[in-house]
Amino acid sequence: TGNIKNRAYIENNLGIVYSNIKVFEKSLFYYLQALEHKKALNDSAGMASTYINIGVLYESVKHDYNKALNQYQKAKAILDKSGLTPAKASVYNNIGLILLHQNKLNDAREFLNTALSMQKSLQSKYGIASTILNLALLSQKEKDFKTSVAFANQSAEIYEQNNVKPKLAE
Repeated sequence: TGNIKNRAYIENNLGIVYSNIKVFEKSLFYYLQALEHKKALNDSAGMASTYINIGVLYESVKHDYNKALNQYQKAKAILDKSGLTPAKASVYNNIGLILLHQNKLNDAREFLNTALSMQKSLQSKYGIASTILNLALLSQKEKDFKTSVAFANQSAEIYEQNNVKPKLAE
């Protein structure tokens, strides 16, 4: 099992590298290889992580929000069986952002508010700032510009206070 575990780790990292340089097919190939190994190991946390990575790939490289949402929902199904983790909070934030892109604003708000509550429980400054920034985008889409600006300023303040940079949409 050590060999399979190492192989899954290497393939997942290769998937990340190819995702970062926007080479979709190779990234997806390596993620799917890693996923098969994690399934063989019955590594639920690893499977959830890989589903999230595949979702990010579909979201950021292909802008295929339906496929991204499908992957995030697979991760959520696994993570909902466990306690609160950074991955769980992140997947709720990611689902909220996808629903925002799909103009499902009430559902987006529900996921983003749940994500924010989780991020606060985890005391994740980056997670809190990221989710608040997504709430700013949601408010902007709803044409509630006063709330949007307030959320954006709150997010920027958290980023600045904690010396972290936001990942901005491309």
